[in-house]
Amino acid sequence: MQAPFILKSDRGSPRFMARNDHHGPWGSPPAEEPGPEPPADKTGARPRVPPRRSPPSRPPAGPTRLDGVGRRVADEARRLQDGLSRWGPPPAAIPIAIAAALLGWAASGVYLVQADQAGVVTRLGAFAGVAGPGLGYHLPAPLGAVQKVSVARANETVVGGGDTAGAASREVVLTADGNLAAVGFVVDWKVKDPRAYLRNVRHPDGLVQVLAEDAVRQAVARVSFGDLLVGGRAAAEERAAVTLQQGLAAAGAGIEVEAVRIRSAGPAPAAAPAFDDISAAAQDSAADRDAAGDRSKKALADAQSQGAVVIAQAEATRAQAVSQAQAEVARFAGALAAWRANPDLTRSRIYAETLEAILAHSRKIVVDAHGVAITPSQGTAPVQVRPLPTPPGDKAPR
Repeated sequence: MQAPFILKSDRGSPRFMARNDHHGPWGSPPAEEPGPEPPADKTGARPRVPPRRSPPSRPPAGPTRLDGVGRRVADEARRLQDGLSRWGPPPAAIPIAIAAALLGWAASGVYLVQADQAGVVTRLGAFAGVAGPGLGYHLPAPLGAVQKVSVARANETVVGGGDTAGAASREVVLTADGNLAAVGFVVDWKVKDPRAYLRNVRHPDGLVQVLAEDAVRQAVARVSFGDLLVGGRAAAEERAAVTLQQGLAAAGAGIEVEAVRIRSAGPAPAAAPAFDDISAAAQDSAADRDAAGDRSKKALADAQSQGAVVIAQAEATRAQAVSQAQAEVARFAGALAAWRANPDLTRSRIYAETLEAILAHSRKIVVDAHGVAITPSQGTAPVQVRPLPTPPGDKAPR
């Protein structure tokens, strides 16, 4: 089989011609013409001429790389010609397919923005506007594009491990009283300006973290270590939020800081042993104060109860004295009235009552100047006053 050989015509299209595998592309050399026959001798016989030997034949040459390339090109050309002759001219569906492709490309500019999003529309790479929630349209790519940003969702950036990590991963800051504190906090923020956010911020969490660390350092440097642990966190959080917002505004980040929350605070790892000793001493002191307070409260309660008893007794004594005084006054008023009515009788009765009160527990017999014997009886019986017998020759007393 003869392989085709490629020739290039003046017009640039390839031409093919057969190739002789033994003698090259130009075919076999022309056959040699027979030479003149030698003259005959006297007998009429022609001398024998030795046959002319032909040159030794060359072995057939093997296929070269150029032959393989030409064969492949010829096959591809033949296949192309067969395809064109088979299908003929382009069908009428091709314009329809092109129109459908153009319509789909134009429809790719339709977009939907969710309720919590904002769409930043660009045209030829330049800012074209901010689209709100709903359907919208921009020029198809690559002429236009839209980038959607969540503006209602709150984002969190945790710095220093928040409240779950240990002191080793927290941020170490210096307090106002010169102590080292390990602080973990969280920043709550959201996107306020979508255009500035997409244009100026590539890594929002990293930017917020760097600026928040600086803001917290400045805020904590204005409070003492004790206030940071107990009651001074709110003031430090407010200062840190204000400072962070100023830094983000200066960077043009389009981010609004909602809050800075200090979730954990404690001593730095290097100062933790000393802080533990101080805390233990403070706890012991607090326990002693509580015990002393309990004892003081108990003693005060006992004193108050005893004072109440004394006050009650004094009130009773006062009431008794007042009642006795009132009784004495009433008795005196009655004696005064009786005195005024009958002085002699009243004087004798008062005299007898006085002696009765004095000699109520005495076993002696007293005789007065008038010879009257006063004999007290047993117990609380009234004193019996009776006159003594008059001796003979004496007169009875008056």
